[in-house]
Amino acid sequence: MILHAKIDLTKADLPTIEAYEDAVIPLLDRYGITLVVRLRADDNSCEVHVLDIPSAAVMDQYRADPDRAKVQHLWDECGATGEITQMQRLD
Repeated sequence: MILHAKIDLTKADLPTIEAYEDAVIPLLDRYGITLVVRLRADDNSCEVHVLDIPSAAVMDQYRADPDRAKVQHLWDECGATGEITQMQRLD
């Protein structure tokens, strides 16, 4: 399962979202999730993440991770918004 996440940073507090990402991105390894690419626009207006996830059940487990829950307030407070799209490989 491949997920494409686009994060709108135009109204975000960058230090807060960076603290959130610093806490949650390392948790991906616990679940065998690979962050294939993480990109940020030169003007800091958005980020794009592409994730390779073993299954929808694994993604649910990651989302329910207690360590992730401890920092969820950072996402809620940062002002960023996100859109996630499930993708498929074409190669």
